Amino acid sequence: MMRYFVVTIDQLTDRKIIIDPMEQKCAKLITTGTRTFTIAKRVIWAHKERVVINSRFLEDPEAVLFNDRAIDHTKVCKPNAAFLEPFNEVELVLNNAI
Repeated sequence: MMRYFVVTIDQLTDRKIIIDPMEQKCAKLITTGTRTFTIAKRVIWAHKERVVINSRFLEDPEAVLFNDRAIDHTKVCKPNAAFLEPFNEVELVLNNAI
């Protein structure tokens, strides 16, 4: 038998269901020393994000904010030749990893 777990909007608005347990698990990983994969290398936020809530998570770095009203979630996640800034942020992280 297979079971699927699908997060609904109601589950995300009640922090006790998804967010708090995830935060507690990540905090435990950080304090036990196995933290490197739980901390973001770079965080990018669009203006007036409607897909995720813009808030800092545990030890993640301060976010790069694209404050232009024309820059929404889709443009940040799918940059193009006219808007390369998100690509440049990823490139910066990759170059620092070498």
